[in-house]
Amino acid sequence: MQFRSLSDVLCSVIAVVTMTTGQAALAAATQTPATAYVGGSVLNTSGDGWSNATILVRGAKIDSIAGSSAATPEGVLIVHVDGQYIIPGLINSHVHLATLANPNDARAYLRRELHSGVTMVRDMAGDV
Repeated sequence: MQFRSLSDVLCSVIAVVTMTTGQAALAAATQTPATAYVGGSVLNTSGDGWSNATILVRGAKIDSIAGSSAATPEGVLIVHVDGQYIIPGLINSHVHLATLANPNDARAYLRRELHSGVTMVRDMAGDV
């Protein structure tokens, strides 16, 4: 293979790195331990959720959500959540964490929010 310019060489190197990185990511995704949450009711923003759903989670990401007829892959940890409801993370768009700027209080507040289903906050900053 003959290159005409430095940009041709760089493009070729980027293409090879991208392909190998993509293959490594695919291999890692298939080897990541998975957990299946089975039997819960999934509520979504469009209102057409699933009852008796199976949610497959790999690492820290949801891999798939399916109805009750979904087959659970072999080797996954199964957690039964019958009678429970699963919702998307909530957003609290008006908090004042920086008002007094106390890191311990902020962490405690965020922990309470997370346990209440809030996965994102918007800090309105301080009044001081």
